[in-house]
Amino acid sequence: MNLAKTWWRIIRWKLAASIVAAVLLWIGSGQLGFPLIFQWMFVAYAFLGFLVFVVLDAPPLPELTGWKAGVGIVLFYLACSVVYVTAGMRLPQFSSETEVAGIERKTAKYRQDPAVTESLVKKTRDLSAKADEILAKLEKLEASGQKLDLEGIEIASLPSESIPSRDLSGMGLVERGKLVYQDHECYNCHKIGGKGGKKRGPELDNIGNLATGEQLKKKIFDPKAWHAEGYEKRKKDKMPDKYPDVMSDEELEALVTYLLTLKNTAVKTPKPVFPSGS
Repeated sequence: MNLAKTWWRIIRWKLAASIVAAVLLWIGSGQLGFPLIFQWMFVAYAFLGFLVFVVLDAPPLPELTGWKAGVGIVLFYLACSVVYVTAGMRLPQFSSETEVAGIERKTAKYRQDPAVTESLVKKTRDLSAKADEILAKLEKLEASGQKLDLEGIEIASLPSESIPSRDLSGMGLVERGKLVYQDHECYNCHKIGGKGGKKRGPELDNIGNLATGEQLKKKIFDPKAWHAEGYEKRKKDKMPDKYPDVMSDEELEALVTYLLTLKNTAVKTPKPVFPSGS
């Protein structure tokens, strides 16, 4: 009777805690989209923990010596083996046929019937032949220096300087500055209008009220020229010093023109802190 009371005293709170943990693991793993087998596995782990803590608090067994100790070790090994083998047999086993069937199902919708495939191959060959024809005409153009008419499209010899990837004709300096801001990925460190990546640098919504054009130009090309209030100790997030090498003077002018239009006083843009004597 006393032994029964002792065991109940050992397992009651551990059992209650294990049941709560199992329920929470079941619900949590289900909400996270775990497969059903994983949910059962988490529940099993909760009760495995229950068994471990029960064993740790269990009354000591009688000491076994001699041949009894040897038999006890063998029986314990056999019991563990039965538990592990049985559990392994009950769990879903890998099946190559099941895996292949799953792959077949996933790829079926991407397959084309033979007629469609043949049509695509024919179009590819036609396009390849057309490309070869155009290349041949371009070679003649390069040799003669003449203009070439390809099905009504006039192709003249191109200037040696690089061709801009954007058509900037008629674009205002502010609009051009917005493109420079995007092209140089300034949004990775700064936010404007609540949009931007990690806040490594200050928000710029009100920078037009806090700094002049010359101060901004100096800061962009020389990050050490001055710092924003509250950012003086952020050595890890310091502004890169690559812009004199990757940004043209025209881009700098456009970017600063755009930044000077940012005058939203509702946003607490940090004030510039200039070195003493500057």
